[in-house]
Amino acid sequence: MAATINGEGESSRKSLSVLVVGATGHGGSYLSLELVNRGHFVTGMARRPEKLGTHPLYTPKVFDVVNSPFLELIEEFSRGYDVIVNMFSPHSEGQAALTYMPYIETTRKIFRAAKIARPQYFINVGGAGSLELPKIEPHLCAADSGHFWRAFRQAFADSEAQIQYMEERLGLLGSGLRKLRTTRLRVRDGTATEEDVAFIKEYLQNAFDGDYSQTFVKAGRVTWLFFDGDTSWNWSFVSPPALYRPCRGGEDYHVVEGFIPLREMPDLRFYSGWYKDDPKDIEGRLQGISTVDFVRAVADDAESKFGLQKHWTAWAELEDDTPFPSYVTFDRGVKTREEYAIAV
Repeated sequence: MAATINGEGESSRKSLSVLVVGATGHGGSYLSLELVNRGHFVTGMARRPEKLGTHPLYTPKVFDVVNSPFLELIEEFSRGYDVIVNMFSPHSEGQAALTYMPYIETTRKIFRAAKIARPQYFINVGGAGSLELPKIEPHLCAADSGHFWRAFRQAFADSEAQIQYMEERLGLLGSGLRKLRTTRLRVRDGTATEEDVAFIKEYLQNAFDGDYSQTFVKAGRVTWLFFDGDTSWNWSFVSPPALYRPCRGGEDYHVVEGFIPLREMPDLRFYSGWYKDDPKDIEGRLQGISTVDFVRAVADDAESKFGLQKHWTAWAELEDDTPFPSYVTFDRGVKTREEYAIAV
C-alpha cells in the first residue's frame, strides 16, 4: 500500500490523552510538541520529563522505564490514555548504550505491559532495519543486507543535518561520518586524493561486511516480531525510513507498508556510481523523512488509527537539508539549529 498524506486532512481532531514514552528523546520531544500544538493532552514519561519545559497541555511523569518494576509500568499504562506512543530509545546515552540486549529487553517490557494494560491504541516506533528490501533482496530485512548498509552510510554522509545530529548524539560515530562526508565532497568536486578514495572504499566495505551499528539495528528488527500477526489488541508499528533526520519539513508524506522506500532511479546529486556493476546496489535510492514530518505522520496515526495492526513507514522528498536540533522544547518550539543556538 502507498498513500500520500498532507497532514491536514480528514483525521479527527478531538483532544486526546496521549502518553509518550521517552518524551525527552529526539523523536519524543518533536512528537510531544506536535501533539500539544494540535490541542492534545500529553503525559511525558522520562527520567527527566521536565527537560521539555512547561505547557498547559503537558504533564511530566518521572519514570525510569528501564529500571522500574514491571508491575509499576503496567499500572502507568492502565490510566486510561487514549493513545500510548513508545518512543523509547537509548540514543541520548551515547554510543555505549546502543547494544542489542538492553534494547530488546526494554522494548519487550514495554510491549508486555501495553498488551496487559490494553490501551485504546498503542503506537510502537521501531527502526528501519525491520523493513524489507523490495525486489532487491526479497524477504530480507534491511538490517541483514550489506547493500543496504553501504548505501545507508553513503546517504548519511551526504546530509549535513544528519552529520550534525550524529556528532551531537553519538560522538565518535559522528566524527567518522564527518570524515566520510568531507572526502565524498572532495570526490564530487574533483579534488580527492588517493588517500581519500582509499578511505571511502575501506569505510564502505566495512559497512557492507558488518556495519558497526548492526547490533543495535538488528535488535530493533527483532522487536517487530513481538507484534507481527497479533490481532488480539490495538497496536501500530511504525519504522522510520532509512534516512530520518532533523531538518526542515513541511512536505507531504507518503505511507508504505513493510518495505524500505526506494527511488526508482538514483538521485544523481548524490551518486558516485562506484558500484554500478552490482545489480543489487542501491546507492542514491534510499528515501527519507524529516523528524518534523515523521512525527506529523505518527500524530496523524494517533488521531485516525490508519496504522492499526500494520507495520508501516512514511517518507517525503527531503528537499531542504537545513539542520534542526536533536531535541526541542516547548519554550523555543521547532526552529533551525542555528536559531536554537541564538535563543540559548
